[in-house]
Amino acid sequence: MKKHSIVLSFLLINVTGFVCSMQRNMLDDFTIEPVDQKNRKQVNIFIQDRFKKHAIEKTGRHGNIAPFHFNIAHKRNKMAAFIKGASFWGGLHIDNMYVQKNNPRSKGFGPALIDRVYKLAEEKVYKFVSVETFDNALLTFLVSQGFEVDFSRKGYGKGFVYHYLSKNPKIRGTKKAMVPGFSGGIKNEFNLKELGEKSSEFGFVLKSDKKIIGAITARMFLGCVHICNLIVQKECRGMGFGRLLLESALENAKSKNCTFAVLETFNFHAPDFYEKLGFNVDFARKGYDSNSTYYYFRKKL
Repeated sequence: MKKHSIVLSFLLINVTGFVCSMQRNMLDDFTIEPVDQKNRKQVNIFIQDRFKKHAIEKTGRHGNIAPFHFNIAHKRNKMAAFIKGASFWGGLHIDNMYVQKNNPRSKGFGPALIDRVYKLAEEKVYKFVSVETFDNALLTFLVSQGFEVDFSRKGYGKGFVYHYLSKNPKIRGTKKAMVPGFSGGIKNEFNLKELGEKSSEFGFVLKSDKKIIGAITARMFLGCVHICNLIVQKECRGMGFGRLLLESALENAKSKNCTFAVLETFNFHAPDFYEKLGFNVDFARKGYDSNSTYYYFRKKL
């Protein structure tokens, strides 16, 4: 019986090796192309679909990702203030927030929007609300609304510091700050404009036989490159394609004078892969559904 087990194990090892060898030969003729206006939609669909499938594969669920968007408008100006973001894995994250400057009616818009997000969190029983911002009026406002700074990331151009905040939606802020105007969020151009900067997006897509097998998207600003998404087709993992895409993105950013890279990932999205490539954990946020942990990585370029 033991002899058969050894023979079976030997056969399995050889078959697995043969399959991997075939896959590598099939993928010898791959190409790396930049993400542009022509393929951007296709790449985004690929990334969203593969991330969802990977989450289901690892945890049995896709995380219940659901976007939200609230705005305040008035007759003279269609948009006076807005807040938007998404829920995922039991948490609610604010991506962008903006309140128009130099508008007397804007006073109180910020607290009203935050209060609406709190209500959404309570209705859906989300465990916490998280948000990110640079040193600006929004940071002061968020603290006045009960948010606490979990950690701050230094090293950005012009000495700017980026703050990561969160709070329990059941604990409301005690101060109703009247801020004349502010904006925030890593994806928000209003925020960077206030800092006298702008960002640029780029990405690479890996193809074999004209089919996408992997992709990476990133954003550069203030000497930093933020790796937004990195995914490789399940059948093609373990062949070095993820590393190839990531190193291509980092080299491109380095050539554009970026001095460090950052990215975020859950514990089920292979954080050890990034550690092997020189990324270090700046901060780990726990408390998500399925006992998941969200890691914030950084690497010096």
